[in-house]
Amino acid sequence: MITNVHTTVATTQDVASTSDIQESLSKRGLLPSRHFVDTGYVDAGLLVESSEKYNVELFGPTRLNPSWQSREGGYDSSKFLIDWDNRKATCPEGKQSVYWYEHQTNERYSRSVVLIKFKVKDCLDCLSRHKCVRNKAGHARRLKPPARPEYEALTKTRKLLSTVDGQREYQNRAGIEGTLSQAVRRGTLRRSRYRGLQKTHLQEIATATGINLLRTINFLNDKPIAKTRVSRFAKLAH
Repeated sequence: MITNVHTTVATTQDVASTSDIQESLSKRGLLPSRHFVDTGYVDAGLLVESSEKYNVELFGPTRLNPSWQSREGGYDSSKFLIDWDNRKATCPEGKQSVYWYEHQTNERYSRSVVLIKFKVKDCLDCLSRHKCVRNKAGHARRLKPPARPEYEALTKTRKLLSTVDGQREYQNRAGIEGTLSQAVRRGTLRRSRYRGLQKTHLQEIATATGINLLRTINFLNDKPIAKTRVSRFAKLAH
């Protein structure tokens, strides 16, 4: 059943809607213990906020590491061990950091990060420097992970989703994609019949109500859930 309808302008990023959706569900006592979302609705701060504010586990794949080290099989940030208690980081070659500074960024949405630096000599003498640093000016490796609560939440989520059990659990989100598909095919969800956010929101509420009624009728009549459709192109593979 559809329990919440959230309407935004097209330019709003998905990640900006997660908190509003959870707040709306909280007011009506409909928060789930585990909130299945796709990548667009997850970031480190939201993982912590969902747990601390609503006691909800935000569950979904996080964004991929965009660094060249990650793309090319080098030493990306996940290869470094961070000792939060002693404020030290250790690289894959066993060298320890020499600088640790916790601060707030100056971005539009300020966030807490840690600037970690390694010794220049250690990096210059390293035989694996090509996997870690490309700067030809002799600079050492730097890391900029989020603050400890966000870092640990990200690590926990990524680790869980990398397991067979975690991937199997995340398959539950397929029902959400089926709901969106039904709303598009039955309710013309991708086309607004009216101008203005409020009228568009009313249309989407009407669509959600119609789907809930249809599903209730099918449930009472013991009509089985339809199987996932296979496109004509995919059928050629069989």
